[in-house]
Amino acid sequence: MHPTALFPLLLAVAAGSPAKRANDPLCIALEKFRNAPLAKNEAGKEEPRTVELFWYGGWLVNMGWKCVHHADPVGKALCRALTPPPQEFRTTLPFAIMRCYGYSFPRYASGYGWSNWQSEIELVPVNLPQLRLDVFMVGEAGVQDAIRLAVIPPSYNEREHPLPNLRKAEPPSAENEDGNPNKPVSTSQPPASR
Repeated sequence: MHPTALFPLLLAVAAGSPAKRANDPLCIALEKFRNAPLAKNEAGKEEPRTVELFWYGGWLVNMGWKCVHHADPVGKALCRALTPPPQEFRTTLPFAIMRCYGYSFPRYASGYGWSNWQSEIELVPVNLPQLRLDVFMVGEAGVQDAIRLAVIPPSYNEREHPLPNLRKAEPPSAENEDGNPNKPVSTSQPPASR
């Protein structure tokens, strides 16, 4: 991670009302996603659980989104809590997620100044399992903005088996099953790697 990427996170100091977070539907869905039992591989080791959200189109131009939950029931429930995401100020969704874990931001922070934001943020680094938010917002034509929420078990070796790079993930089609580019899409298929 580039050192300047840490500056915005340093501004986001811990704050927020625990009572508000306890009643927030997004925060509740995030905790259910984090605390649900993880699937195990053939060797009996826990595997990461992920949900990816991709935006496509520009403001008022073929805009839409796709939430990928990998046929996981708690992932599907989290997709419902994450959607529909904001289209114009897309960074408000990662801000809302981070607020569930005590971060706070200035009121004006969700504007265009955050349109180039790439980070891996350990939302729950101390208590296991780890919950990580990956933010990939680049503001480049033809490149999809995306976020990923990942529950990473303590036994998982991410150096040997890294999660797919969000930039390399196949962007969703601008049309979904019924040809409506503005209708939300939720899928159980993981994005294909390039």
